[in-house]
Amino acid sequence: MKKFIIPVAILCASICATAQVKSPVADLDYTFTTVKANPITSVKNQASSGTCWAYSTIGFFESEAICLGNIKDTLKYPDFSVFYVVSHSYMDRAVKYVRLDGNLTFGAGSEADDVLHVIEDYGIVPLEAMTGMNYGTELPRQAELDAVLAGYISAVAKNPNRTLTTAWRPGFQAVLDAYLGPCPEKFTVDGKEYTPAEYRDAMKIVPEDYVTLSSFTHHPFYSWFPLEVCDNWRWDEVYNVPIDEFMSVLDDAIMKGYTVAWGADVSHAGFTRNGLGILVDVKASSAGSGENYESITYEGYGPGGVAVIVETMTDNRNRTAGSVRHHFDKYGGNLGANGCVSWSFDKKGVLVIDNEDGDYEEDQVMMDAMDCGADDFEADDDVFTVYTTPDDFNAVADAMSAKNYKFVSAQIEMVPQNYVKLSPEDADKMEKMLDLFDDDDDVQNTWHNWDQD
Repeated sequence: MKKFIIPVAILCASICATAQVKSPVADLDYTFTTVKANPITSVKNQASSGTCWAYSTIGFFESEAICLGNIKDTLKYPDFSVFYVVSHSYMDRAVKYVRLDGNLTFGAGSEADDVLHVIEDYGIVPLEAMTGMNYGTELPRQAELDAVLAGYISAVAKNPNRTLTTAWRPGFQAVLDAYLGPCPEKFTVDGKEYTPAEYRDAMKIVPEDYVTLSSFTHHPFYSWFPLEVCDNWRWDEVYNVPIDEFMSVLDDAIMKGYTVAWGADVSHAGFTRNGLGILVDVKASSAGSGENYESITYEGYGPGGVAVIVETMTDNRNRTAGSVRHHFDKYGGNLGANGCVSWSFDKKGVLVIDNEDGDYEEDQVMMDAMDCGADDFEADDDVFTVYTTPDDFNAVADAMSAKNYKFVSAQIEMVPQNYVKLSPEDADKMEKMLDLFDDDDDVQNTWHNWDQD
């Protein structure tokens, strides 16, 4: 029987924008009924690490081991090492990065199939054999490790000697070993000695038994394709099926006692901080009923040369293109070519904290943000803004939430590198143009670099 790893079912655009922010998802009072409960291990705290993909997929394989081994005693549930996987993944990624002359995304982010590759190629080990906590903190704090590895491998990929030395791989591995501990070659569980491959086999995990499914409309159904996301650095292929069949397979696996590894972009507005995933775009969900919606991004300039990015979801690209062009033209802007302004924005995680009541001390918030893995911090009157990389966004948000910080907003944004001030006349035109975009049902997000202060 093939088991299933699900990367994502439906693409939903985020509904938040820099200045034009549509209503965020409300934390409504949902009631759930348990239909089928399969055995799982406890949720682990990834704290300030960008390795949610490893935590979640390791949890999936722990559940697989419970099911395959028919383990009834919860005290005997397996607890696999996440950072054994992370260490091997980082080394494999470094090798590929160098082979591609640096033309590959390098960072902590990855996806479920990466874990499967590591288990197949190297095996698996219990947590007690490799905790990954070798750098003096109680919980994972990997911003320093990620920065050190990125700097190291970037320098190697530039090949300053014109010929790679034999030292770069051992040096890279030494950094991993210093932070995460060395990957064990042998270890003992319940009095028996194993290698990582032997332990994988003892857990009855057969990597060849797993397949990754998707349900996207930009590739033909019943075909394989490499999922086009940066975190899929191994270029793994998924098998694409219609959404109804996708859900049928999912339901069948769960009802037969198997869990499923589900991957999605939790930076979307439909994912709330209380663990819910909510479909916020009804139009996008109607794709299975014969209507095909696609996400299209437009770029252009508003009055006074303001850079504007417009993200849309549409079932009629001709209609949407015409509307977007009209909105730009009506108030003195113009629609440009793809890439004309996006280069001047950075994709970042943005956490906004309201301090109007003076509950927080600026220096303490800044120190906590940096400790939690933030990239930058800004204080503006009674508002504190914490910036993260997209990969670290959820880890930083979780870590700061654990310190009892409350966010006015927490989202992935396109943050301008610089801002444009407008004359009163152009500012009025810009305001009216943004209102047109906000009222357009096809428009999901509008990002711009207008300085409204």
